[in-house]
Amino acid sequence: MLNSFTMWDPTNHTAWANTLGLVPVPLFNQNRSAEVPGQYTVLLDGRTSSFALCSSESDPFGSNDPLSWSWSANLNHVLQIDDDQDIMYLRRWDTPDTVRRFQLPSRPEGAEKLLTILDKATLPTPGSDVIGHILRAFRYLRSSLVPADALESIRVFNTFLAGAEAVRAGRITETDWSACDTVGKVIELLEDSISAQTDAGNISNAVKRKNIGNLSRAFLHSSIGPTIRLEPDLLLRHASGQLYQEAHLIIERESPQLYLPGMGNERRQQGTIKRDVRFTPTSLARSLVQESFRIANESIFQQERIVILDPACGSGIFLQEALRELNSQEYRGEVILRGFDISPISCTMARFCIDRACADARSAGVNVNFEIKQTNSLTEDWGIPDIILMNPPFIDWQSLGTGQREMVDQILGTLRKGRADIAMAFVWKGVSALRRGSVLASVLPAAILDSGSGKDWREELARHSQLRLIGYFRGYGFFAGSAVEPAFILLQKTGEEESVRRPPVKILLSSEGAEDAALRFLRRNPNPQKENNSNSVEIYNVPASIIQAASWLPRSGKHQRVVATLASSGLPTVDDLFYVHQGIRTGMNEVYILYGLCELIKPDTLAYRTSVLVEVSKCT
Repeated sequence: MLNSFTMWDPTNHTAWANTLGLVPVPLFNQNRSAEVPGQYTVLLDGRTSSFALCSSESDPFGSNDPLSWSWSANLNHVLQIDDDQDIMYLRRWDTPDTVRRFQLPSRPEGAEKLLTILDKATLPTPGSDVIGHILRAFRYLRSSLVPADALESIRVFNTFLAGAEAVRAGRITETDWSACDTVGKVIELLEDSISAQTDAGNISNAVKRKNIGNLSRAFLHSSIGPTIRLEPDLLLRHASGQLYQEAHLIIERESPQLYLPGMGNERRQQGTIKRDVRFTPTSLARSLVQESFRIANESIFQQERIVILDPACGSGIFLQEALRELNSQEYRGEVILRGFDISPISCTMARFCIDRACADARSAGVNVNFEIKQTNSLTEDWGIPDIILMNPPFIDWQSLGTGQREMVDQILGTLRKGRADIAMAFVWKGVSALRRGSVLASVLPAAILDSGSGKDWREELARHSQLRLIGYFRGYGFFAGSAVEPAFILLQKTGEEESVRRPPVKILLSSEGAEDAALRFLRRNPNPQKENNSNSVEIYNVPASIIQAASWLPRSGKHQRVVATLASSGLPTVDDLFYVHQGIRTGMNEVYILYGLCELIKPDTLAYRTSVLVEVSKCT
């Protein structure tokens, strides 16, 4: 519901955002906002319910520009407000001639009903959205550039996107752009500043000579009809995270090969991605950014300089959202954004996206600089950041290489027990780098919060920091193709002497498929005073003393109450009644495989089976 600072006003875009728990972001950058009369806002939810909200004095049906804007920003719906008539119109780019008319809601419940309509709306045809359109162009680009490597393909991809944006801005004529049939001719049209932004100077001459036919036109026009056109600046401003995530997946899963539009399988990639290749959905990144600044409290905005680090930056979504939040808070001190990633492809994506975000922020008066460094974060000096935001690699001990195991051992030291995940090393290194009062927010595999191997790690984290937020998304649907249940934590660095007085810990739980609703819940209840539940989402506070190192994995409020009742009942525990011993470990699978083979080819003799097990134990 509304907070105490914003009363309900159906013409106020901030009131809509606060009521629905959505994130308001200006549709246009600072320069373009001055050119387009009216108020235009993107209300970000996550996957399906984000929409564009438009208020202007012009005829809402005078042009299809709002539909082009919503399609380009990867939004299914646009809501146009006519406050003179107390009417609003709901439109979609895939059905431009269909308009749904509603009265402006006089109460906030009307806005909630509209969100329900959006939640239940039929999705557009797969592949017809702007991401599908641009990915088809990217596949064609990849096949045209063979044998160029993946990194060079990303540089060319960035060059085409930035060039098409210059066309829309009138700095390049559409005639000149459409006449480009080689990569080199596209680069010749670009201003020096754009070439530097896209790293076009590192594109080889062999690639510059590659013929790309009329591909340049795909970066200006849509695939759904002449009335809808592509606005590259809106695509990069609002959907760069998903765009580059899926482009990265194409590189990971596909070999460059002949690709002809209309032939072959153009569907999005399916299947399981590597556990350490995972990009953060914008809705989750923005929620963790907002919670981090809230926990850091107003004192952080009084600082002359704020340093924000993402040591596993991917395409840079955490840094982009942090900068956007600082701008919305009208922070005018110095902002330093630092990102590390071991992948040169990720670093190229991040530099391009963050450079654009910084240019937008500077036009609004923010003094910001950034550094994206290709490096192994676990061997890098993290400095003393004010905020650390990250989605580190999820790689368990068995999947780590020898060098990676040595790094984890070096960072965790005696805290490394059993099968540690590399994400544990990232979190511990982060907490060690923070100064008192600073904040770390991290996405993690949920198993880390409950594993026996992480008990000492959790206990030591609790000694040096305050646990402020635990989130747990049940199921495997939030990260597409992932086989890992996601969780996230937020820690605030303290001194050991502060361990007696600890603020409550906020718990957020979500059933599979309700993750975006959970994040809306979180924004609407930043300081829950009582348990707030729905059928699939829970948010509540618990005393810090309840969270023990044995497990940080949150349980439902009902579960917590049952456990508390049993604990106070005086009933005997399992330990009181039985001697509990650990059973056999099943981790040495080689033993069971060889044992099974022996059963097939040798007589069933105890002496032979014993000798085989002895030999296997020697080898392993």
